[in-house]
Amino acid sequence: GDKPVVVSFNATASMDPDGTVTDYEWDFDGDSNFNEADNGEAAAQGNPTPTDVSYTVVGSFDATVRVTDNDGGKDTASVQISVSNSGPNALIQAGTLDGNVPFTVSFSAEMSTDPGGMIEDYEWDFDGDGLFNEVATEEETARGMSAPSDIDFNTPGDFNVSVRVTDDDGASDSDSTLISAHGWKVITVDDPDGNPAVNHCDMVLVDSFPAIAYCIIGTEVRYGISSTLDGADAADWTFLTVPGNTGQELSLAATVAGPAIASYLGGSSFDLTYQLADGDGSNLADWNPVVAPDTTGNTGRFPELRIVDGNPAITYWNSTDNQLRHIRSIDSRGDLIIDWLPAAIIHDAAADENIQPLETYDIIGGNPAVVYYYYDNPTDHLRFERSADTLGDGNADWTSGFNLQDDNGTGSWSCFGLKTLSGNPAVIYRNPNANQVHFRTASNAAGSAWNAGVLIAAATEVGTFGSFNLLGGVPALAYQTNANGDLKYVKSETAGGGAAADWDTVETIDSANFVGGFVKLLEVDGKPAVCYQDSTNSAIKYAIRY
Repeated sequence: GDKPVVVSFNATASMDPDGTVTDYEWDFDGDSNFNEADNGEAAAQGNPTPTDVSYTVVGSFDATVRVTDNDGGKDTASVQISVSNSGPNALIQAGTLDGNVPFTVSFSAEMSTDPGGMIEDYEWDFDGDGLFNEVATEEETARGMSAPSDIDFNTPGDFNVSVRVTDDDGASDSDSTLISAHGWKVITVDDPDGNPAVNHCDMVLVDSFPAIAYCIIGTEVRYGISSTLDGADAADWTFLTVPGNTGQELSLAATVAGPAIASYLGGSSFDLTYQLADGDGSNLADWNPVVAPDTTGNTGRFPELRIVDGNPAITYWNSTDNQLRHIRSIDSRGDLIIDWLPAAIIHDAAADENIQPLETYDIIGGNPAVVYYYYDNPTDHLRFERSADTLGDGNADWTSGFNLQDDNGTGSWSCFGLKTLSGNPAVIYRNPNANQVHFRTASNAAGSAWNAGVLIAAATEVGTFGSFNLLGGVPALAYQTNANGDLKYVKSETAGGGAAADWDTVETIDSANFVGGFVKLLEVDGKPAVCYQDSTNSAIKYAIRY
């Protein structure tokens, strides 16, 4: 049995057929020495039923009795005693399991036990890397302590803190607890050589892994995907230059075949282009040649790529004809020019109108929809338009829009996203004339009637760049500030976001001097995450909130 093993011995069945047994001698520890004074053998001599013996050392022992008869004849009998060790039971306790960085946590392993002995060592892993007692860290200092000094958590993340206890027989056991250090972890994922100007970054999930594409203006398009589900470390990311693509503006989406990029080519051709990768796009060989679905004049500005009825589709601006257009592939890949139908016109601007798409294209109630800005002197309009058909392939599909807000002024409005909330369209947009940011929802899927909306409390500091998304079904906004270009985040306290008080708590994601351009907010591994431009350092950054 497990130590301590208490054994009773009985040699009364020993006998001498022609006489009597006159002595009993004992060897309890199996070392072939009888009657040793220090282990109870001497005290047991002559006794066929000695006092019970306690075995406290792990091992196998041949316990032996030797009997002597009245003529001096001797005989022995043995039995094997097997002593095992059940080992210690580690138990870790933490003063708190989560907090906003920086915060301090106390740990204790004092409730750890060893049924068969005593615990002789305590080893700690505070940073969750699976390594105990790392030199020159608090782990080394805590070695041997059942209740070490409090530990500071200054970096956001999930840390699997562990203790390993070892008993006097060398057996070990471990226990761990998850400490969630809440806050935004910010990393630079790509910093091109020579610090060229970078812009128009976009992010989607490709087979559940975050992927980012962005432009180096007029030169190349770069794409990267994380090797982990959260992408929380710079080493997780690998970027490549997408072959043959020199887009100046882009949109990234995940098709059934792999990631795809719609881009405005710029340069001398000004075409709308599309490029598909097979697999996850992490290898140059994954990427198919660029195709141009629309080459009519200066076209393809502000592209937004989505999947409509299983096939890629793009909204974009043709500045030559001053039209907002929608074009769709009849194939799920869209990698051949013959796959693309003629473009449908969402809005054909009159001679006195200025039009600008706002990169807010989504599928609402099964139909493609878009929000855009247009100006017909002297009025600014923010307009929602939803196709009457599930495909949006014809001009007649785009004829029943709704002006979300009209105002007199000359500012170019921003809309930070169009999403489906409770089956109906929802938007967050900025009116620069009044310096107000509104969250509004429609009362039906068609968007023909809209609720009054809510003024978001952080409105006065919201700049041109922002991204609205639903995180766990709850509306949230990441945005760049007007004053110093900080990147901030605000999330509604309720699923509906219908009251101004819901939007009171603002967090700073990054304040490294004019960051947050072209920000894209996404739910990654169940957490809020953003990709964005660091214009000061001409780099692409990524942040995830634990």
